[in-house]
Amino acid sequence: QRIRDLIGHLEDMFRLGVVGEVQAGKAAFINAILDHDACPEGPLPLTDRVHVLAYGDRPGEQATEPHVVRRTLPIEYLRRMSVVDTPGTNSPLKRHQLITESFLPRADIVFFVTSIDCPLTQTDIRFLGKIRERWKKEIACVLAKVDMRPVQDRTLVMDYLRSSFQELLGFAP
Repeated sequence: QRIRDLIGHLEDMFRLGVVGEVQAGKAAFINAILDHDACPEGPLPLTDRVHVLAYGDRPGEQATEPHVVRRTLPIEYLRRMSVVDTPGTNSPLKRHQLITESFLPRADIVFFVTSIDCPLTQTDIRFLGKIRERWKKEIACVLAKVDMRPVQDRTLVMDYLRSSFQELLGFAP
């Protein structure tokens, strides 16, 4: 089954995987890059499955695996790639982490979303190390919720993230 899944992935479009802790701002980031309310946002964890957002002439949803839903949306950006919304890491529900980890090897690049309120936790460092070492994925870092802080805080946190990634993970995002 795993080989069939991997062969099927070869025929898929480029996949941009979005990961981060619960309430880091993953849905808001996806909605911003798509310029569309594609993912629900709220004060509680809302994503309990992997959502593969892909182009379709009209909105639709289909479960493709036990914890994977393919959602089609008429968004031009999705003609070029699919965007993968994952459950939050470091969730009180361990299965959310397992669901995310089971799908990430299929992502072509990983966008790690971290909140300016709590950037780069120990859990994040372990998780990012796994993404980089085990799955050999390129990682881009997205600093979320920056509109809630003054500009000087943004600069400090971005410098902190750059140096921490280099020191703790051995690469610059």
